[in-house]
Amino acid sequence: MLACRQQTQSRLNAEQGFTLLEVLVAISIFAIIGLGANQMLRTVIKTHDHTQASIKLYSEFSHALAVLERDLSQAVPRGIRDEFGDQQPAFLVANGPFALEFTHTGWNNPIALPRSNLQRVAYAMNEDKELVRLFWTVLDRAEDAKPIEQILLTEIADFTISVIGAEGESGSTWPAQEGSGPLPLMVEVVISADAFGDVRKVFPLVSNVLIRQRDPSSNGQGNNNSNNNSNNGNSNDNGRPGIAADPDIRDQGTDGQ
Repeated sequence: MLACRQQTQSRLNAEQGFTLLEVLVAISIFAIIGLGANQMLRTVIKTHDHTQASIKLYSEFSHALAVLERDLSQAVPRGIRDEFGDQQPAFLVANGPFALEFTHTGWNNPIALPRSNLQRVAYAMNEDKELVRLFWTVLDRAEDAKPIEQILLTEIADFTISVIGAEGESGSTWPAQEGSGPLPLMVEVVISADAFGDVRKVFPLVSNVLIRQRDPSSNGQGNNNSNNNSNNGNSNDNGRPGIAADPDIRDQGTDGQ
């Protein structure tokens, strides 16, 4: 009888389960583990989002600089007529409504439209803090000519242009003076953004370098090169390495002043 009572008591004790203190301790442990896991997960997600945003911004900056380099590397000394019929120089920096405006060659024409391969482009920062590329479908504009806009960058703080002339002089405007050539020697572009700070890059104008190499007055070997070409019978007035010859390219001295 006593043995049966002891077995019943032990069975009742076994069915009682955990005490309140044990349950509270277990809940506290699981809460601490869950809180730590949540903080770790939030940190991973935040780092991932920040990394993706940086990669996107870096990609946009790389694309914008690549477009600038493509256009500037093909700049040519071809002036235009604006909407009012006034002649404008081939290259403008801080001399008009845009921070940078110039003519470049190499405009693709895959379906052989009846147009030139020269294109007039401009770069500026608009009121929304966006870096915008504008281009016109014609060089000499009509009164109703409107540029087509392409947004290259967003959320930028500043966009500045500096130029270096043929004699080594630097400035923030072009043409700097009455006797300035059609193109500067180099262009420095500075794009400021809160995420990256200042992004600075210098672009040499290949067309200007080639023109100076062909000009006997700016290169002491010009006469020798001219004589060699005459002797070889291979002279070519339009042959500039790397730049497509185009009948619309005219000297700035006769078309851009």
